[in-house]
Amino acid sequence: MKREFAITKNVARLNYAVHTLMNSPHGIERMGLLYGFSGEGKTTTVDYLIDQTDGISLRAMRGWTPTWMLSTLCAELRLSEKIRHSNRKQIMHEAIVAQLSERPRPIFIDEIDHLFAAHNSRNGSDILECLRDIYDTVKAPVLLVGEENSAVAIQDSCRFARRITQWVEFRGIDRADARILADTVGEVRISDDLLDYLYDEAGANVGRMVLPPTKDGPTRHRKVNPLDRCRSMTATDVLNPPP
Repeated sequence: MKREFAITKNVARLNYAVHTLMNSPHGIERMGLLYGFSGEGKTTTVDYLIDQTDGISLRAMRGWTPTWMLSTLCAELRLSEKIRHSNRKQIMHEAIVAQLSERPRPIFIDEIDHLFAAHNSRNGSDILECLRDIYDTVKAPVLLVGEENSAVAIQDSCRFARRITQWVEFRGIDRADARILADTVGEVRISDDLLDYLYDEAGANVGRMVLPPTKDGPTRHRKVNPLDRCRSMTATDVLNPPP
């Protein structure tokens, strides 16, 4: 498989949203949300955009607190240990703002579902307030990344829903995207008929189209019908033919 990145409609929409947040005028909230089911390409696309925008990558953890979040952000910005371990939010906040004022960069936070879990809802609210204080001061937008229920969790909190100005849902790819994906990463050209078959078998899920199937067990001593092999082929088999 070629080391290329396919620009599907999901990718294009997120790219537009991130750059809109980066260029938002003062007074406009600079927070966005990316959500969707597992396997729709969220993490891969975020990694791509982090590379393209020189973004900062954070991962929310179970039990995250505002102080823990700020310390993690300080570490990603390579601020001094004295600042990171100060355990004082004001000191860390001022250092982060000073750094991002000189070099504005978007902040991407994955696994944000932890922020809205029942056991951590208070800390989650305080963390979002800390992030708002940062992007309110400097041109450093924040993109939250979560699973399919993240949008509902945020909308249930009217206080924070109004601060999300970019909502991007990653849905299953369409057939045109499947062709873009195959032509971009494939080592060989595959026919429309075969691509349609792979698309239907994957249920429009980009992750299932590019990952090999899970094997139920060894097949070394089992007779395999060649037709069964063709029926069970995935995009990985087709796009990466044996040498």
